[in-house]
Amino acid sequence: MSSYVDSKYTNNTSRTFIGKGSEGGIVLMTLFLESSESSVFENFIVTDSPGSFNPVVMQMIEKDDFPKNKQRKKLHFSFSTSNNHDQCTRLINMINEAQYPWLQFESIEYTNSNYENTYPTSFAAGIKYVFDK
Repeated sequence: MSSYVDSKYTNNTSRTFIGKGSEGGIVLMTLFLESSESSVFENFIVTDSPGSFNPVVMQMIEKDDFPKNKQRKKLHFSFSTSNNHDQCTRLINMINEAQYPWLQFESIEYTNSNYENTYPTSFAAGIKYVFDK
């Protein structure tokens, strides 16, 4: 994947954190928990973040309980038919409604693909989103 990104997006030096499933949950939590002083990544690509992570992130959003001093970030969040539709939709809506000035956000629901088959498409869409805009 890195050779593809390096060859296609040569003018972009930003750092991107990518994960699916439990690793996607860690990526999502990292976005909200890091502060500008400890920031490592500018872009975050998450697919099928699990039900064990999503409620924690939603609670952080509801309580406004995370560092606010963030630089510009991009998040591409997607989920497949294997994930909890209602929970993912609620998380997406919460992020959209919060309108964080530091966050550029895109979400995609893959309605014809499960966990094992979604990530190649979702990772490609996420890379395109974070590097093309």
